[in-house]
Amino acid sequence: MKRLIKSKVTGLYFGNDGTWTTDREQAQEFSNTPAAIAMHLHKQLGECELVLQIGAQPSAQYDVVLSLSPKSYGNAFGSSLQPGLSEDLGQKQQVQATRRKLHACCK
Repeated sequence: MKRLIKSKVTGLYFGNDGTWTTDREQAQEFSNTPAAIAMHLHKQLGECELVLQIGAQPSAQYDVVLSLSPKSYGNAFGSSLQPGLSEDLGQKQQVQATRRKLHACCK
């Protein structure tokens, strides 16, 4: 399975060299979903989609597209990805729940 980041605004893919490309073959492939999310946060890529290409070729029928929006993360990943943020008990529970969901979907 290929995991690619695609801009919602331009439709371009995040490339191997850190620039944007129209060519899926030149897009950076991530080994797992958390790695793609971490890159999205680190590079502050804005409104994007995580494209999960199930087959060898792109397929509207089988590909899965998930929203990557900084607004939707909130503080779900805690201080490990957002240094300087403190976590109370509720936030820690949210972080744990989000991590469990991510690991479940990535297996």
